[in-house]
Amino acid sequence: MEDLYRILQVDPKADPGVVRAAYRVLAQKYHPDLNPSPDAAKAMGRLNGAYEILGDPMRRREYDGARVTGMSSVTSARHDPHFAEQAAARAEAAYPTEAQQSHGTIGLLNIRTLRQSKAGKTGLWLGFCMGFLVLLMLVSDVNWESRDVAFQLITKVWVALMVFLILWGLVWSVGDLVSQVYLGRGKAGPPES
Repeated sequence: MEDLYRILQVDPKADPGVVRAAYRVLAQKYHPDLNPSPDAAKAMGRLNGAYEILGDPMRRREYDGARVTGMSSVTSARHDPHFAEQAAARAEAAYPTEAQQSHGTIGLLNIRTLRQSKAGKTGLWLGFCMGFLVLLMLVSDVNWESRDVAFQLITKVWVALMVFLILWGLVWSVGDLVSQVYLGRGKAGPPES
């Protein structure tokens, strides 16, 4: 029985993402359409068979169980410790994300994290400042002599929080939309043939 991890050149403890990246890199290397070698079809068949099992979590667990009981001599193969990082980098270059592949189309639904979004950070501070100002304005209108001071304060804090969240969301989404649609147009890739 052939060691499937050795075929994909990954460590047996590799994450599913590393297995997928290694398969993509090796498939690009050995695909018969890209590799003129007569052994390319055979190598691609072995890669497909290995990934079919290791790419499915349930089948991988079954294979690992069978591998531990019957293949102890095969598992002593040495693996390149840096292969996972290299394979992931090559797979990312070979299979870029959908936003990078769009060649002229604008990804309106690309979601950016707060760390990636300048508009999100600006909206956070703008929303915080406006929410704080609204809170100060509303708290100054509280009737401190009435019996429902707690209710008034909770209501005012709730309104200020909603102002903060709405303003933050608007600045973030509109800012990212503007940067992707209008500012991102100059970064479009070559036209599709």
